[in-house]
Amino acid sequence: MGQITTRYKGDLHCQSKIGEHSILADVSASMGGKDRAPTPAEFFIASLGMCVCTTLARYCEEVGISTEDMSVEIDYGAKDSLPQMASLMVMVIMPHATFQGDVGAIRQIAERCLPAKVLLEAVKFVFLDQEELLDAQEAEGRVVYGF
Repeated sequence: MGQITTRYKGDLHCQSKIGEHSILADVSASMGGKDRAPTPAEFFIASLGMCVCTTLARYCEEVGISTEDMSVEIDYGAKDSLPQMASLMVMVIMPHATFQGDVGAIRQIAERCLPAKVLLEAVKFVFLDQEELLDAQEAEGRVVYGF
């Protein structure tokens, strides 16, 4: 069984040991910390992004969908306040992919991630492939992704 050990370092600063890896967490100065590292809530949200990204990459590579320049962006609210878990927006950007109208399967794969399962009621997913990115750029008159 895996184990993660988190130790308090003082001044709202913590260190977690995950196997052979170590990560630090802090909170912003406005919340009483010193902003030396991401907040625990930001790590949780980042874990959602990393899980979605790796899970989708694995699936897409198996079925031949391009993962080139794929990214997952998560909007969660203001940096100096607690993240608003009820308003998370997960945007999966795949500028070289074509979903061919089957975004439902992609969504189901993304929702398999443990953090997504935990947050499923609060997470809104948006998937943008090459065609949707071009449409969004034209509609908004801006470049969403530089290609």
